[in-house]
Amino acid sequence: MRQWMIQAAMAGLMVACSMFCGCEGKPDNENVDSYFDGGSSAIDSTANRPGTQSASQQFSVAPSAVTLSGNGDVAQFTVSGASGSVSWSVQDVSKGSILTQSARSATYQRSSAGDNVVIATDGQGNASFATVSQP
Repeated sequence: MRQWMIQAAMAGLMVACSMFCGCEGKPDNENVDSYFDGGSSAIDSTANRPGTQSASQQFSVAPSAVTLSGNGDVAQFTVSGASGSVSWSVQDVSKGSILTQSARSATYQRSSAGDNVVIATDGQGNASFATVSQP
């Protein structure tokens, strides 16, 4: 009887683990990786999700690229052509973070060496990028 109970408990545990593991997936992170071809230097800083905006409504971040040499250095970014509110994020939070943000601008602060990407996403899900070189 005891062996049957242990086997039933193990089978139940395996089913529960399979359910949880099967439901887990890698977060999409706004398809950031699809904009890379071998590194951050290949980013098109005005890239948008296909078919979401016309050319006259080009969503972009300015400046599209900056260089920050020392830890604690900051850079200011602004957007144009955004639809609705804008949220800001970074590709690698260990390299830097968004210090402050408003409806159309954000301040990025370098934390450590290594290139990073600032990501602006508007209310319709359009994303635009700026590269941050951090030698």
